[in-house]
Order: sequence, then structure tokens, then C-alpha cells
Amino acid sequence: MNPTLVVDGLTELRAKLPKSVEIWAGGRCPVLSRRAPDGIRVVTEFAELTKSVVDWRHRHSL
Repeated sequence: MNPTLVVDGLTELRAKLPKSVEIWAGGRCPVLSRRAPDGIRVVTEFAELTKSVVDWRHRHSL
């Protein structure tokens, strides 16, 4: 995918959602590693997803 479209799309999505909603972007798109937009959590490896979910649950537990 075009790197500019990736960044622009995620930036637009971030602007439209409340800050309380976390946005996770995944895959091996090189632009995500170089310049992910603010407020976007990048998960490049499937194996990272489990740790990310555990971290999220810990931060959002009652």
C-alpha cells in the first residue's frame, strides 16, 4: 500500500475516534515502523499481539 495513504488514513481515523479508543495497526508496512502517526500502536509481528492484549487488559482492569 502507498505509505502516504497508510499514514494519512490512520491519522484521519485517529482524529475521528475518541482518544480513549486505542488504534492498533499491524503488518509489515515499512512506514509503520518509520513514522507511525501519534496515537497508533504498531504490532508488526503476530507473536506480539498476545503481549499487546495482556498489556491492554492490565491497563484497563478494574
